[in-house]
Amino acid sequence: MSIRNQLFRSNMLVVVTAILLLLISIAVIIGVLRVSYDSEWQGMKNLDEQLYDIQTALGELDLETDSVDEQLSGLMSSLQLYGYDLYVRKDGKLYMSNLSKQELVVVQALDFEQLRTVHESVRVAQSRNRTVVYRLILLNGERYDLCAISEKSSLKMETFDLVQMFVLSFAALLSISVAIIFLLSRYFSHRMVDRFMIPISKLVDGAERVQKGDLSEMIYYSEENEFSTICNSFNDMQRSLSRERERSRAYEQSRVEMIAGISHDLRTPLTSLQGYLKGVLDGVANTPEKRERYLRVAYEKAADIDILLSKLFLFSKLETGNMPYDFQLIELHQFLEHFVRQEREEYGDQIAGLSYENYAPDVIVELDADQMRRVLENVIQNSVKYKKDGPPMITVEVYRAGQDIVFLSISDDGSGVDQRDLPHIFENYYRGGENKSCAMEGSGLGLSIVRYIVEAHHGSVRAESNDGLEIIISLPIKSRVKQREESEADHEKSVDC
Repeated sequence: MSIRNQLFRSNMLVVVTAILLLLISIAVIIGVLRVSYDSEWQGMKNLDEQLYDIQTALGELDLETDSVDEQLSGLMSSLQLYGYDLYVRKDGKLYMSNLSKQELVVVQALDFEQLRTVHESVRVAQSRNRTVVYRLILLNGERYDLCAISEKSSLKMETFDLVQMFVLSFAALLSISVAIIFLLSRYFSHRMVDRFMIPISKLVDGAERVQKGDLSEMIYYSEENEFSTICNSFNDMQRSLSRERERSRAYEQSRVEMIAGISHDLRTPLTSLQGYLKGVLDGVANTPEKRERYLRVAYEKAADIDILLSKLFLFSKLETGNMPYDFQLIELHQFLEHFVRQEREEYGDQIAGLSYENYAPDVIVELDADQMRRVLENVIQNSVKYKKDGPPMITVEVYRAGQDIVFLSISDDGSGVDQRDLPHIFENYYRGGENKSCAMEGSGLGLSIVRYIVEAHHGSVRAESNDGLEIIISLPIKSRVKQREESEADHEKSVDC
């Protein structure tokens, strides 16, 4: 899963979990409020029923049937069963009461003029913390103010209480929600950080190993996200560095071997050159014929040294990419026919024969003629140098593979190359088998130069050893149509200029 999806999923889990817990909290709070409200409502209902009984008791009181004190005492006892106290004034003065002193002070401060009602009627007055049931009785010219008083009231559940309860509930709910979201965010954040730190730590450790030169241990990370791509790229980089290190090691080893080989190859003709020249100077060559022979040999050794140095200079330019090429569209048959004719004249008796067969007429290729001629000369020179039992027979053949590739084969009838050396003969400075000890018979650069030049022509080269050595060069074919289009494009450019 990608990091983006992981973050989205984590955030969604936080939101969904927070919403679920919030809904649960709301349900719990609503349940508590509902229970509290029902309890208060039931209490209010009970208070209203009691209030009705108190009103009835006061309304049915008849002070004329019995003595006043006995009826008031009975009423007081009845009211106490409901949690009410009785307060009676007669002509404005306290007549009877079972109130505490503190409550008595509060009741005496009541404004009975506001409670006044018509004779014999009952009136109810309530505040937030007190209920008063009042009745006025006029008997024999005397005034009785009767009050049934309770600290209970059905007005406790007013709007203020509801608003206050709602505000407190909302504050509690908000606090719970914030706490839940904070805790969930902290949990998922730590979890995501821990998941991200694992590949980061692996990459840091890998970078430190690479810095110390250890390229052997790969990073193992099994998750499928962006970090897996980074870890795989890091592993690819390590493998590439390891391959490059091996190539560099092999390159340096080959270079050391080349320097040793070149030093040996140069030492032999130089020693011979010095010996022949010293023979001339010391008078050993004491006849004109002998002096001429010594000087001719010295010249040939100097020419061999020049050839070797030229190859080294050419290889250096090829290896550094500084070799200039002059590519032109050339008909391959005409080019090879002219080359074979020249080589026959140049080598003469050094070769037993040089045959040419063309099985792909009218093939157009893009060549640098001079460099391709150098390629073919290097291959033929190898055949001449390494044929030990007489001049070689060399065959040049051309054939096609489809519409896009042409193959150029140069084969000889020599002893070929050992199969162990065959994959390496185009490598830089390589001289396989017994050729390693052959002075001036090969610098190990000839076939390396062949490979560089052929690849610069967008081709490839390989070798096969079967009753001799065969070098097979493949080159891309330029069609007549493409040739005409390129010629027209070149002509248009020249006109524009």
